[in-house]
Amino acid sequence: MINYQEIWKSINEESASNPNRVQIARMIPSKGAFSAFLATDFKKKIRLLYVKLDRDVFLTINDLPRFRGFDISCVISSIGRFKNTEFLKLTQAIPETDSIFELVISDLCDHIIRIEEKQSLKPILVNVLTEWKFFFDRSEDKILTLSEQKGLFGELTFLKNYLLKIYTPEQALVFWTGGNRTNHDFQLDKKAVEIKTTSGKMPWKFMVSSEKQLDNTGLEFLYLVLFILNVHDNRVSDNLSTLIDEIFNMIRQDSSALLQFEIKLAKYGYNILYAGKYTTGFSITQAKFFEVRNDFPRLINTNIPAGIGDIKYTIMASACAEFETKTDIINLI
Repeated sequence: MINYQEIWKSINEESASNPNRVQIARMIPSKGAFSAFLATDFKKKIRLLYVKLDRDVFLTINDLPRFRGFDISCVISSIGRFKNTEFLKLTQAIPETDSIFELVISDLCDHIIRIEEKQSLKPILVNVLTEWKFFFDRSEDKILTLSEQKGLFGELTFLKNYLLKIYTPEQALVFWTGGNRTNHDFQLDKKAVEIKTTSGKMPWKFMVSSEKQLDNTGLEFLYLVLFILNVHDNRVSDNLSTLIDEIFNMIRQDSSALLQFEIKLAKYGYNILYAGKYTTGFSITQAKFFEVRNDFPRLINTNIPAGIGDIKYTIMASACAEFETKTDIINLI
């Protein structure tokens, strides 16, 4: 995992010793199909990402998702060993917003340098930019809804209490894919874990938001973890932001993991600048673990009539009783 924060730091340090340089760029190590450069324009006080394009790469920038504060263009420029070369240029358009755009550009760069097939550039850009669009389309100071807070609290509880106890911070964060809008919240090779929370009264129930969430096709195992919560008003502790701080402290020795954690939180819609606004507290009264298999109560592609779409439905926890496992989830993953 590349330490992008160190790269940004080195760019800033070089600028301090060379104040007359307008723009400083760093080539990112890559074994993939594309060369990429992180850069800072110190005159405009903005961050940039340059991706070297080839003639056989067909990319129409008008097809890429756009959001406020971020510009996309194709330019001819000379960077590093490349002279008068065509680059895809992704630019922070709002000065003095370095912290969030360092995350955006670092995340884009991390995906681009892993591309092996040149024609994969466009779909990967579309996917990553769409994930970030969710964050930037929110009002700047808007916090997550109560439902979103409960969902994120459940995922972070699983990350903290289970994955970070048996995996390195880097591994655990790679496994956490919920913020990327994947089918399942955690994906560990051919095993997956879906997290659900409920704070309602008995009988407990939980919401499933698509026909893919509980589909175990192609997986060795799919586990569902249900956290039953109590919700508390006006809490200065035991809330979402204090849980996030606890995880930051657990991984603080790994600067690359810290950056990845910030990226994933932002994609989820959580802005750390407004952590103080999260005053709703949560306590877990029970945690139930289920293996999703065979006749588990669910709707998946194979049992949905043709013409039915945009599926959301509720499952009663009691209907899953025969699939409950008493084994701690750590022993399963």
